[in-house]
This record gives sequence, C-alpha cells and structure tokens, in this order.
Amino acid sequence: MKSRRVIPITNALLWSLLFVATVNAQDILRSSSFEGIIHVQFQSVDAFQLLELSVKQGKIRVDATYRESGFAYVLLDYNARKRYLVLPSRELYLEFALPDFRGDLRQAKIPVNFEKTGSTEVIAGYLCEQLKAKFDEGEIAIWATTEIGSPGTFYLVPGSVQIELEPWQKEILSFGYFPLKMVLDDGSGEQRVVFEATAIEKKSLGESRFLIPSGYEKTTVEELTPKAAPKKKKTR
Repeated sequence: MKSRRVIPITNALLWSLLFVATVNAQDILRSSSFEGIIHVQFQSVDAFQLLELSVKQGKIRVDATYRESGFAYVLLDYNARKRYLVLPSRELYLEFALPDFRGDLRQAKIPVNFEKTGSTEVIAGYLCEQLKAKFDEGEIAIWATTEIGSPGTFYLVPGSVQIELEPWQKEILSFGYFPLKMVLDDGSGEQRVVFEATAIEKKSLGESRFLIPSGYEKTTVEELTPKAAPKKKKTR
C-alpha cells in the first residue's frame, strides 16, 4: 500500500483551503483560529460604549463593559449559523439565523459590494487591510484582518435586535475578514470612528461562556414587543 504524502499546513495554505468548498471549515477553525478577548471602543450617534468580544473556535460573544449586571449580550455561532440575543435579567434569549459566511467564502477574490484600497495598518498588533464601502450618504472605511482565523462581526450593539446586515457587511465577512476598525464619512467633511479595537489578549476561554445558560427560555421579538391597549368604546 502506498504511503500518503504529508503536506505541512502553513498559514498561507490554511487560508487557501478556506476557499475550497470541499474542505471542512469547522475543522480549520478549531485548529487555527484565535482564542481570547478583543477590547473595542464603540461610538454610535448618541452613545459611547466599551465592548469585549470573546472569540473561540468560530464563536463570538459581545458584552458591554460598563453596564449594569444582567444587561443583554450577543452570541454568534458560525458553526451552527445562529445568532442569539441573551437577556439575563429576564432569563430569556432570542434566536436568529446567520448566513453561512464560511461556506460562502468567495473563490474569486474580487469584491462586489466593497473595495480593497491596497492600504494596510497594524491595529492592536494585527495587520489589517483597508476596505471601503460606499452608500448614498457617504462612505465607510474598514480595517480588517484575516489573522484572527474566523469572520468577525458587525453586531456590536448588545441590546439591539438588528436582524439584517448590509450587503457590504455580509460580503466582508464572507471573505473571512475580522473588522477591527471602522471610520464613517457621512459627506459632511467630518469623519467619525464607529469602532476600534484598542487591545487584543490571547487567553483560554471556557466553553460555558458561549452557551445559553441553563434554564433560559427562548422567546421572540413579537412576544417582547409591548402590545397596545385596546381602545375603549365610547359610551353614549
């Protein structure tokens, strides 16, 4: 019987394998992906927040750092293609489907909904490519890395029930990018940093951190939405 040739798995080879549909993406994630916490500053139009992105084997948990105990957090599981919004104060969670970003990794590395500028920047110790997406009101510059080993996330508001991502967001993740910085130019001449990774620490994380706590019940957006009180009939 002929012996099989063993081919060394380098980082370059791993990423080329990610673009072959027959490869088991879950095994690649388990053997190569970063594990630890990414600290992020997030700036919306009317609020500033510090976030912790816990990352392990294709799973991401998004926690707001300065929030009262029991505040909502987001769980992403790219292996199961699920997103969860967990509400500890009510022991409830919502479940949403995620696109198969890993399965959709493009063999033709030509972006459609965003562009690669060719510029790079090191953010929190990771080499990032600059990407740009344009829309009616302006454009967004994104610095993203493939060195994390799994797609990142644009779900950065733990209390939000945001369901759909923009086409450019989906495509960036489908290329295997993990965004570490995003700057918005709304056409007014001013730029605003939407989010930026300030520190990245490699550390072992327990599996329970990425699981729905035992005893929590599944709910829906409809069940959580307050119902309007019925109008009272006018008496004559």
